[in-house]
Amino acid sequence: SNQFGAKLMPLMVGEPQEFVTESKSMLQKELDFLEKNKEGLSVKFVKVWTAIMSYTMYYDWLIYPPYHEMVVKKGNAKTIPPENYMVAASVAMNFDDNLLSLSEYRNVVGSIFSPKVGMSDSAHAAQYRLADSSTIYAQQLLPPKSKEFYFAHKLYSGLKYAKVSKADSDYYSFKKMYPKSEYMPVIDKAITLKRKLGVGQQAADFTFTTAEGRKMKLSDLKGKVVYLDFWASWCGPCISELPAAKKVEEDFVGGDVVFLKIYIDEDEN
Repeated sequence: SNQFGAKLMPLMVGEPQEFVTESKSMLQKELDFLEKNKEGLSVKFVKVWTAIMSYTMYYDWLIYPPYHEMVVKKGNAKTIPPENYMVAASVAMNFDDNLLSLSEYRNVVGSIFSPKVGMSDSAHAAQYRLADSSTIYAQQLLPPKSKEFYFAHKLYSGLKYAKVSKADSDYYSFKKMYPKSEYMPVIDKAITLKRKLGVGQQAADFTFTTAEGRKMKLSDLKGKVVYLDFWASWCGPCISELPAAKKVEEDFVGGDVVFLKIYIDEDEN
């Protein structure tokens, strides 16, 4: 499935209808190959492999709007044309709890109802956005186990950006709905970390090595305003932000602001 997904990615340079047509054609080739060579394979294997390929394509449809605009056209979320979202809107509402063990299926379940960043207020975009109605759609359309995963995923992924009070509220709402959820251990760990690292809490200390080879701790900079930027050579958005970050740094030259850019790649060079 990783190889199939890799084959689909270059197709995202195409315009919406072209991308949909070419990706569906590529999926059909995979399914035709499976059909011709399924002798001796179990019915379950054929079903699972078909699902893996199909949901791999569907997930690429869901991420097409921002990927095509921001990576291919070097634009931003605010410039995404409404027609790009019709690719995501074309994803079939096919759900099956028996497929929940497949990461490809979970990726789609976790993303299919999500609001799309920067969508315009066009009729097409508004139809797909679902806004706060995403919860209602999930309640109506998802089977039990997929529904539980969806709400666990929504809670977990939202913790990063939510205020501590909102995170706590969402946490207790989920716990009330699913008190014995299999996802609770992971969520408990995440909410504990959120409370510890929330706004107003003392920053977690860590050690790093400067470009000059000097060992330091974040706590060594106590009393100063610290601008933290974690980046890596493989992170496209990180690289694209560097020029803007440099301008900000130039504005504070000679002040008490420390610009700490932490490189997390394995290649120190």
